Amino acid sequence: MTKPSNNFKSLLSDINELNSQETQQVFIPSLGRDVPFAPLTVKQQKKVLSSGVDTNIENLTFSNCMNSIITENIKDKNITIYTIDRPIIILQIRKQAIGDNMKLYVGTDEYNISIDDQVKLIRDIEIGETSFTISVGEMEIQCSVPDIKTDTTFNKHFTTKVKKGGQSKLELTDLIGDIYVHEIVKFIDSIKLGENSVNFDTNLSTTEMIEIFESLPLSVSSKVTEGIQKVRNVEIKSTESPDMPENSTISIDASIFTSE
Repeated sequence: MTKPSNNFKSLLSDINELNSQETQQVFIPSLGRDVPFAPLTVKQQKKVLSSGVDTNIENLTFSNCMNSIITENIKDKNITIYTIDRPIIILQIRKQAIGDNMKLYVGTDEYNISIDDQVKLIRDIEIGETSFTISVGEMEIQCSVPDIKTDTTFNKHFTTKVKKGGQSKLELTDLIGDIYVHEIVKFIDSIKLGENSVNFDTNLSTTEMIEIFESLPLSVSSKVTEGIQKVRNVEIKSTESPDMPENSTISIDASIFTSE
């Protein structure tokens, strides 16, 4: 096997050094300020595009890919990034890599979206509370917005479960119920009923968390869902543009990293 030349090693080292020095200012809604990020690399873009190939569960695969890139590229490793931050962060990473303008289609109609304008809209949104409590009779459920590390853990659990179960060829309609439950459980911190309480942390497996949630009365889970919608306001607003028709949103997926 041919050993890499010194020029190769030197050039690669210089490129890595350049990437470590170059920064992009990215607005983080949960912090209310900009933070420096390293630029997206060609290797990372390949991973993003590959994440769109897993058609049955591509959104989860894409989310995990972007969670990893955000974790790698943020300069301050002590900052916690939450799932409500992710859409607008992804758009800003996309802008730095490809450009500010995005061409989106609703049916056959074309719309031009400015990422800069989208970020300006999000800067003006009040985040409000990112945690809430649901009380029904003797039951109390503590909930909060998950960080991207927690999000990745649940996503990996779900995708592994699907593939190990021989369900990789299932259509999304067959998986939507399971995806829905996984998405809700991410927000639950603890459940207390009378004298019994359980923390949804590393001492409890993801399977056990899901089993507990699925045993809840539908009326209780509906209240949890309502609370989640409120704390996800900035996340939802990040995909809504005044330049698009009502009820249309910006799809945050691998396709936005292909071209303008």
